[in-house]
Amino acid sequence: MKPTTITTPSGKVYKLVPDQTVGKETGKVTVDPIEVTYKYELQKGDVTVNYTDIEGNAIEGKTSVKAENQSPTGKDYNTNTTDLKPTTITTPSGKVYKLVPDQTVGKETGKVTVDPIEVTYKYELQKGDVTVNYTDTEGNAIEGKTSVVVENQSPTGKDYDTNTPDLKPTTITTPSGKVYKLVPDQTVGKETGKVTVDPIEVTYKYELQKGSVTVTYKDTEGNTIEGYGTPKDAEKDAPTGKDFNTATEALKPTKITTPSGKVYNLVPERTEGNESGKVTEEPQNVTYVYELAKGDVTVSYKDTEGNKIPGYETPKTVETQSPTGKEYTTVTEALKPAKITTTDGKSIQPST
Repeated sequence: MKPTTITTPSGKVYKLVPDQTVGKETGKVTVDPIEVTYKYELQKGDVTVNYTDIEGNAIEGKTSVKAENQSPTGKDYNTNTTDLKPTTITTPSGKVYKLVPDQTVGKETGKVTVDPIEVTYKYELQKGDVTVNYTDTEGNAIEGKTSVVVENQSPTGKDYDTNTPDLKPTTITTPSGKVYKLVPDQTVGKETGKVTVDPIEVTYKYELQKGSVTVTYKDTEGNTIEGYGTPKDAEKDAPTGKDFNTATEALKPTKITTPSGKVYNLVPERTEGNESGKVTEEPQNVTYVYELAKGDVTVSYKDTEGNKIPGYETPKTVETQSPTGKEYTTVTEALKPAKITTTDGKSIQPST
C-alpha cells in the first residue's frame, strides 16, 4: 500500500516523499470517503562514457563524457554516436588510437536508471613505419645502398629523427667505387616528426662525383720532354668508379721522338702511379719515365768503285754515344778533305 519505490513499465523510478503525504494514514472508517495520497519524486541518473586503451589505461586528452547527466530515469539513451564513439582518437602528442568494437564494456543503449551506468570504449594504439631511401639526383637506386626502416611498427606519436650520420651520410661509396655526395636541398620528406599511421618516407638524394686521370712524361732526370710538357687526359670529369687504363699505345708509347729529333725510350720499371684502376674524386696521375737514347756518327771513305782507300780503311768517329737530336756535321776539312793522297802516292778527289 505504501511502497518506498515505484518503477513504471517504461522504466521510470519514483521514490516516496514521506513528508508530503496527504491525509491520515490511520483511523476509523467513516461515512465520508477518506483519501490518503502518497507523493513520489521521479528519480534521476547518469550515463557516463569512458575511453581507455586495451590495457585499461586512460588515453591522453580523452576524458570521460556524461552522455546523460541527472536525466530522468526511464529516459532512452544511446552512446553509439559519432561524437561519443569515435572510431579514431588522436591525442595532442600525436598518438593515434583505433576503436576495438568487440572490447566495449557496458550497454550502449537502454534507459537511464538510478544506478549510474558506464559504457567504456576501448582503443588500440596504432603503429607506423618510417623509412629512409637513397637515390641519385635522377631518382635511380644507388648500388649497395638499400632503404632503412628507422621505425618499424613503432607507436604512433613517437618522435623520430633521420638527420643522423648513420641515416644521412654526406658521402656514399659503392662496392664498385662510385662516390656519391649528398645534395641537402633535394631531400624529400620530413626528417623529424612523429610516427603516424600512414607510412612516412624520407628520401635523401646524392650526386655522382667525377674525377680525372692524367698522364705526364719526364726523362730520367725529372725534366719534361719536348712536345710532352702538357699532361694527357686519360679520363676527364669521368664518373667515379669508372675503370681506367693508361697502358695503351696512345698514352704509353715505348718510344718518343721529339720535334728536334731527340729519341726517348720508356723505362717501364720507373713508372709512377697506378696505370689501371677506378676513377676517384681525388685527381690521379701516372708518370712515365723515358731515357734519352744515344747514337754514333762515323765517316767512311771509298773510291768510286766502292773500294776502301789505303790509309782510310778505318771509319773516323764524329759522335760517340751522343744524345739523339744533337746536331753534327761532317763537312769539315778534317772529315771531308778535298783531296786524299794515299800511302802509295795516289791522289783521289771526292766525286760530285
